[in-house]
Amino acid sequence: MGWILLALTLTLALAITVWARGFLHHAIRQPRNDKTAPQPPRAYLDALTTEATATLSILINRIPTWYQPPPEPIPTRTQGPPILLVPDPALPWASLADLSRILQEHELTNVHILDAKPHKTSLETLGHHAQETLETITKDAGSLAIGIGHGSGGLALRWAHDHASNPLMAHLITVGTPHQGTHQPPYRGLPSNEIEPHSTALEALDPTPLVPSTSIFSHLDDRVIPASSARWGDQAIAIPGVGHRGLLWSTRSTRIILAATLAAIAEG
Repeated sequence: MGWILLALTLTLALAITVWARGFLHHAIRQPRNDKTAPQPPRAYLDALTTEATATLSILINRIPTWYQPPPEPIPTRTQGPPILLVPDPALPWASLADLSRILQEHELTNVHILDAKPHKTSLETLGHHAQETLETITKDAGSLAIGIGHGSGGLALRWAHDHASNPLMAHLITVGTPHQGTHQPPYRGLPSNEIEPHSTALEALDPTPLVPSTSIFSHLDDRVIPASSARWGDQAIAIPGVGHRGLLWSTRSTRIILAATLAAIAEG
């Protein structure tokens, strides 16, 4: 037991060091790239705390499912429209398990999580997998889906929408997605040259959101620089005092994701 606690402590210490470096980089570069929303020092501390909490949640609650793929979409008779959650390819699919639970607690039980890990070689590959999954769950449900993508997972959903022969989504929600690229690429996930500003992969995406859309972002997202890159679509909502992972664990953030989902269902 002592060795396990020591390993967790060392892992957390290493993670905090990496985050601190990321936020320091963010603090240096962000004012030059996005002067519209300067952040107070306390906000950086809040974001760092949220990142630590989010990662501990994964380590403690999700280790058993870390390397296991989520269940494949199957025909269901569940409540609500089909909802596809696409994680950031730099994170395990279990990073969206808590959000899935929150949706299901509100009687939205037709929820599916895409396993991005085996398909992270390129945006095209991940987007194609998202497209196939959307086609499956919309056909089974007989209704359009709601897509929710975290990080580059949001780009995969945009790719799927652009390349579909028929509409697949009634609403697209992106969370911390670098729509216009980022100067701070993920440590893992899609290749850096695909998500840097003005990359060929990003330029190929349709800049006009032909599907109703909501973007949720943070001015302290250490993976999206400048933060304005995460603004896209019909409505953009900023969450204060959180980082990239914190956008999935912050109560304020998850409430907004839930509200946007319920609003999209009501409008549909």
